[in-house]
This record gives sequence, C-alpha cells and structure tokens, in this order.
Amino acid sequence: MSSMVVRYLLRLGEGHTYFIFPGRQRETMEFRSASPSDAKDIYEVQAQSCRSAYYDVLDDHSIIDAMEDPSTIDQIQEWLEYTVDDDQAIHPVAVTDKDGIVGFAQLLVGEHAPDRTSSNEAFLQSLYVQPDYWGRGIGSELLETGVKRLPSDATTVSLEVLPQNDIGVSFYEKHNFERESTGEFEAGGTTYETVIFSRAVTR
Repeated sequence: MSSMVVRYLLRLGEGHTYFIFPGRQRETMEFRSASPSDAKDIYEVQAQSCRSAYYDVLDDHSIIDAMEDPSTIDQIQEWLEYTVDDDQAIHPVAVTDKDGIVGFAQLLVGEHAPDRTSSNEAFLQSLYVQPDYWGRGIGSELLETGVKRLPSDATTVSLEVLPQNDIGVSFYEKHNFERESTGEFEAGGTTYETVIFSRAVTR
C-alpha cells in the first residue's frame, strides 16, 4: 500500500475502514463477503476494470466482450449461491457508502482451484477495482483480506495475469508475487498467453 494511502487510512475494527482521500469528504469503506444479490454490481466492476486495463493494449477485444456480456450476471449470481457457505471460495468485496461495490476479489482452494494447483495452494481467480478507485489501496486491502480468510493449510497463493496488463503485473510484483511460469487463458473463443505468479501465504 502506498505511503499516500496509508496517511489517509484509519482502521475502525474488523470489516470496516475509513478512507480519507485528499480533497474529498470522508467515505466509509466496508470489506465483507459477497452475496448473490451483489452479482450485478460485481459484473459492472469487472467489466469496467477489464475495459480500462486492456482496451488500449490488446488488438483482440474478445476478453472485454466476454466480461461485458450481460449473461455474466446470472453466472456470477449462480456461482455465489453455490459457494456462499463454502470455505474453499473466498470472495471479499469493497463497498463505499457513496458508490456501493467498487472492488471484488475471489480466491479458490481445493476442488474449486485449477487442476494445476497443489493441495496447499490457493488461486487468486480475480481481483477487480472500479477504475475511478484505482491507486487508493483498495486492491491491496482486498488481496490481504482474502488471503487472511484462506484455510490454515493454504501455504501458497498463485494467479494468472495477461503480460500486457502492466498495471496488474506491477501490482502483484509490489505484493511480493514472483513469476513462476506461463499459461493460457481462453475468453470469447480467443486464447491468450498468461504469466503465472505465486507467493507464500502470510497472515
């Protein structure tokens, strides 16, 4: 988390944080688990974040089109209904009193994680922050909130990111993730090369 953000961050107890931004009124920020009723808001955050991250760096926009497909809302809702009480799927959201949900993360372990992961490895499936809130420490808080909620036997967390996502790559390297290998990701009928990062779980 940047020093600027730390200066404007006051913790008020588990689950709640006040972020005080320069030149803005005080905003209440809550970090809680996602519920099925959050599906539409999560969809909007991931669609906006994906477009901002990839529109200017990818020639093929299939991944953006897939994220912006409205049918994704039903898929998100069904997944959250299926995993709402499942400790192998952790999905914290960041909620402001002004704009509602502005960030979402999802970490998977066990049967929900990709086949390539080991038994003690968690997988960061997604981490999205509404672009207007980039650079304010919300992604960092979502990541660490999710990691703290992992089962005690999870010792490693890994993720995949497109190498063209300079913002994402820089973010994960700042949070002590190291490049391990490469992989592939399919979206909208297009296959994209990815970089796989991992780090030890610290609580």
